[in-house]
Amino acid sequence: MWLKSASARAHHDFRSSGSLHRSVSIGSYTQRFYCLDYSFRDLFGDIGVKSLYYFVKKSIPLYIAILLLFITGCAIYVITIGIKPTLTVTRTVTPIASSIQIVSITIPFDRVVIKRDYVSTVMKLIEHANSSVYVAMFLIKYDPRDPVDPVNELLDRLCSVYRRGVEVRVLVDDKTYSVYPQTIEYLKSCGIKIKIWSFREDLHAKILIIDRKYVVIGSHNWTESGLWWNIEVSIISSNPDTVEKIVKLFEDLWRKAVEV
Repeated sequence: MWLKSASARAHHDFRSSGSLHRSVSIGSYTQRFYCLDYSFRDLFGDIGVKSLYYFVKKSIPLYIAILLLFITGCAIYVITIGIKPTLTVTRTVTPIASSIQIVSITIPFDRVVIKRDYVSTVMKLIEHANSSVYVAMFLIKYDPRDPVDPVNELLDRLCSVYRRGVEVRVLVDDKTYSVYPQTIEYLKSCGIKIKIWSFREDLHAKILIIDRKYVVIGSHNWTESGLWWNIEVSIISSNPDTVEKIVKLFEDLWRKAVEV
């Protein structure tokens, strides 16, 4: 009985209030609803409450449409832009600077040697020669008075490999023959074949060929200043085309030169 009377009173109050609501609950929920309804009325007035309810009612479809557009846009972004197709490419790279093997030492292909690095590098090359060592040099200065002269060390290596059966040829410009005759005498005392280039054109090349497979070409003369003090640069190469051309040049010069 109480519920019916409460419901009837609430329904009457609701209809007489002019509210937009068209359904009423019972009990405590009804009381809370009307407390909220009257609170809005106190704050905004009857017209304000109607306007607010009308705005919310009309705006809900718009909010739903905006939400749906937002969700649709996110989905399109993820599908077309957010997730980009990826391509994995695997390739094998052959390094240009590979390495060449000379017996037990490894020297980088086309290695550049600067200043004093030349001496230690060339000594190792000569020591590990298997069949032949060819030298074409503008100047070779042997200095018997200086036991630690780098040129003396290189010439000692030439004599050493010659004694173990490696073919050794040395070609020098006649400037060496006229200015440093002790060089010629020392090499001849070891039994090494030596020839002089005595033509109008100077033999200004600085060439070392090991086993007809590796060449050292550059600016290093075999003098103490050239090997120790000057800024000189040379290159070690095992490129077959380069080696072939340098070997051919040496053999042409060797045939024309004068043996001493």
